[in-house]
Amino acid sequence: MKLLKFEASWCGPCKMQTSVIKNLGKKVTIPITAIDIDEESSLDMIKYWNVRSVPTLILIDEEDTETAKELKRHNGFLKESEFLKFLEK
Repeated sequence: MKLLKFEASWCGPCKMQTSVIKNLGKKVTIPITAIDIDEESSLDMIKYWNVRSVPTLILIDEEDTETAKELKRHNGFLKESEFLKFLEK
């Protein structure tokens, strides 16, 4: 599994989500890829995963984002307990 975290530098809830993830430290064992929606190189990922708002968290079943299937999605900020629950299968 892998987590795709769509965010933007100007987004307050995105910054809060990043802080929650950092505070969890070793409790989070899956790889996380942060994708800044304002970077031109991210446009294909945004379209492919149909991201409409930030923060958006997408849990996928594989490391390779081009062949992966979406397992779960959440739009908006998650507190620590909610975030850990989201990561459960």
